[in-house]
Amino acid sequence: EGEAFIDDAIKASAEAGPAVLVLSFSTTWCGPCKLMDPKVAQLSDNFDGKARFIKIVGDKDPDGMQLMKRYGVRSVPQYHVYKGGNKVAAISGAKYDELLATLQEHASA
Repeated sequence: EGEAFIDDAIKASAEAGPAVLVLSFSTTWCGPCKLMDPKVAQLSDNFDGKARFIKIVGDKDPDGMQLMKRYGVRSVPQYHVYKGGNKVAAISGAKYDELLATLQEHASA
């Protein structure tokens, strides 16, 4: 992964399907992130073909910390939702219901 991979993924949401992209920011030491992981995995299955999920682990992935800085992520978990290449939502914290509602709004058509 890395910055170019994320750039391409955002660009792809504008050009080819799926139109919705979720960037999931976390760290290896984040407790709430671990609680959200299985729920986010389930959402990924539920919205298969409608939304693409990419997990960015700040303290583990290549460019992880740079990506968190670049997107202004100061707390985790955080979910940035893109549609058609544009950010349509940023959800901070382990807010499953809010993430689900955002996906239902943007990825259900």
